[in-house]
Amino acid sequence: MAEVVGGALLSTFLQVLFNRLASPGASDFVRNLGLSDELRYTLQDKLEIVHRVINEAEVKQIWEPDIERWLDRVKDAVYGAEDLLDEIATEVLRSQIEGAGSRNRVLNSQFDSWFKTPGNGMGNRVKEMISDLESILKERDFRLIEADGHNEESWLLRQTTSLMDESLVVYGMDESKDTIVNLLLYGNMIDVISIVGMGGCGKTTLAQLVYNDERLNRHFGLEDQTGSSHFDLKDKKASMHFDSEDQNAGMPFDFKAWVCVSKNFLVLRITKLILEGIGCATPSDLLSSNLDLLQLKLKESLRGNKFLLVLDDVWSIGFREWDLLRLPLPEGSKVLVTARDLHVATTMRSVYTHPLTCLSEADSWKLFQRLAFVNGDTSQYPDLESIDRDIVPKCGGLPLAINALGRLLYSKTETCEWKKKLNSEIWYLDTDVLPSLILSYQDLPLQLKRCFAYCSIFPKAHEFNMEKLILLWMAQGYLQLQRGMERIEEVGELYFHQLLSKSFFQKSVAHDSLFVMHDLMHDLAQYISRKFYVRLNDIHEVQNISETTRYSLYLENTDSKVKAPFRKFEGLTKGKGLRTLMELKYKCGHQINKRVSLHDMLPKWRSIGINSLVELPTRMDKLINLRYLDLSFTTLIERLPDSVCYLCNLQTLLLSRISSLVGFPTMMDKLINLRYLDISGCREMPSHIGKLPNLQKLSDFIVGPQEHGVRIIELKELSDIRGRLEISRMENVVNADDALEASMKDKKHLDELSLIWPSCVGEGDKTDKILEKLQAHAISNLKKLNIINSPCLKLGDWGRDSRLLNLLSLELDGCRN
Repeated sequence: MAEVVGGALLSTFLQVLFNRLASPGASDFVRNLGLSDELRYTLQDKLEIVHRVINEAEVKQIWEPDIERWLDRVKDAVYGAEDLLDEIATEVLRSQIEGAGSRNRVLNSQFDSWFKTPGNGMGNRVKEMISDLESILKERDFRLIEADGHNEESWLLRQTTSLMDESLVVYGMDESKDTIVNLLLYGNMIDVISIVGMGGCGKTTLAQLVYNDERLNRHFGLEDQTGSSHFDLKDKKASMHFDSEDQNAGMPFDFKAWVCVSKNFLVLRITKLILEGIGCATPSDLLSSNLDLLQLKLKESLRGNKFLLVLDDVWSIGFREWDLLRLPLPEGSKVLVTARDLHVATTMRSVYTHPLTCLSEADSWKLFQRLAFVNGDTSQYPDLESIDRDIVPKCGGLPLAINALGRLLYSKTETCEWKKKLNSEIWYLDTDVLPSLILSYQDLPLQLKRCFAYCSIFPKAHEFNMEKLILLWMAQGYLQLQRGMERIEEVGELYFHQLLSKSFFQKSVAHDSLFVMHDLMHDLAQYISRKFYVRLNDIHEVQNISETTRYSLYLENTDSKVKAPFRKFEGLTKGKGLRTLMELKYKCGHQINKRVSLHDMLPKWRSIGINSLVELPTRMDKLINLRYLDLSFTTLIERLPDSVCYLCNLQTLLLSRISSLVGFPTMMDKLINLRYLDISGCREMPSHIGKLPNLQKLSDFIVGPQEHGVRIIELKELSDIRGRLEISRMENVVNADDALEASMKDKKHLDELSLIWPSCVGEGDKTDKILEKLQAHAISNLKKLNIINSPCLKLGDWGRDSRLLNLLSLELDGCRN
């Protein structure tokens, strides 16, 4: 899949916009806006040239300020192109909605006022964009490869060897080393053991410790081995294919070879290096391109011998390449792999994967102390010793960072020098930490780069939810449907797990369902996204917004005593292309009221998450690009304005716990792109909910009174809703046929369903028939079913229904019979 998402020259969002504008139903309309086919093709061509050099420019900018400044201009232009094309595509969508009927006449006038303003001629604006891109490309006086940025010889710059500095003291790896050594010494199959972790966490160092361990080079018995470490062989026998009769168990290796693989897994090159490593390669072998002859020679050289192969720094590998490389290896061979990506271990079918985590606080301090002070002695520098306790946490337990910072400060004995590094947010620019991490970033496909950079809006140590982050990515246009996938959210899940497997994300220690970024990964994200992504820790920092801040804003204010007047927000208008405004904390002191012309401030917003609004502006229709709106926990909003229905791009609407909300617009069915609707804790239900064709997630369905409320039959067409659904006010379902027509059995993607009555007072027989017709138990993938306060509950033949095989939990609370 990485090849698929990385193959496009344009960003996914731009590519989809161009395709939409070229579609048969849109091309004539686009021409009428003044955008000819020739202009569209020219703009696309210029953007493709730009994208071909961005990858390499992002790496070279670390050392070349000229490239950094040029890259900022490029990104600004690309963001501008996205905004412009998004406006055009939205106008196309608006024109398609026009044909739906007379109910949209009000909608038409709202959009016309935006797109037909003098000076908004699309053709002229596209010409200006093309001229800007041409000017930027002409300024490219430095050499940048118009390709994917991968240098075929780049592996030469990242060579590693099996040798270690004998004076080096390694902290925090003894237990990991013992575990891996024991695994290597036993078994008669070709076993692969992987060490996986983020760049700089010590994978190569651990592999070197194992490779040079004397237990791999001398004879010793099983009894000695099992008594030398905290390792239970009994627990590993099944997974390691141990054979108690194996005569080689516990025996040393006859041959060992160390190969630094790096970016390109080339079987021919690796085979030559193995032959060279075991001392069997001739000059003609090293010049040969005949893989067959080389593998035959390797097989013969290793015949009857026990062999250990270390493949260090493996970035990617296919099943075919691994199966081909392992052919000459004799039975009983062991392969130790180090990689940044968990998928490498999976592809090589590792029998054991060792996740290498960062050093503990105590080990981090010991390592830093040894590197920053002569002989590790801090007694001569008491003032510095008090600072190092604060400075070491900046490294986040990453050995590479601790080494870099310790060596950086070794020759500095002035307190002011140490405090300068303590207070610096970019101390790593003087070290090899950033280049090491940026290699991982460089290896990402374009769309994963943008998804990762977006996370820079979060503060350090912020725990985030996967689903909500995917919705934010989706709002920015980073996710588009891939071949073989039914839902756009599947693409987001794929991207998220790829970033997780490559250690850009980590699981939270405190909360199993949440994730975090390592501090230095967060620093990398901020470095990559600087000038375009700004996170404000307080509203008084709005002055940090500039004209180049055109991408994302994350607003955080935890001081409930501060009542910032709205004039403080006026600084936001400087960022004409800002796309995201979010509040992280639910204790914000400022309040935005109806005096605020929200749409005039930031017309290009794609994501808004604010809980401090007093009232929404009546002209929400101006936010034509809006795709994500989160007003959860807002306490003073009583009604959504009718103009919300004109947000034809809106995908996510989160209204959780707005207890004051008492009314919804009557044209909610016009939100044709709405996929997520959360109204948990609300007292009413929007009408026409069954006419939302793309709805994937509905938190609650509140059944209304029979004569004028929302009836349960509106669920009939929502066959794609998934996850958890709560149906409340079940006492308003008075007709059993309505329950049948809701077609609950067709909601095959639901995994949790709650049916709630306000109390167990009601007509028992009628309730029993409604439950029978509802057929909730027939939902094939349902895992949890909750029935609360039912006046009558007869499970009947449910227990014998084969469709209940997936049900893990049945909760009956307050029910009769």
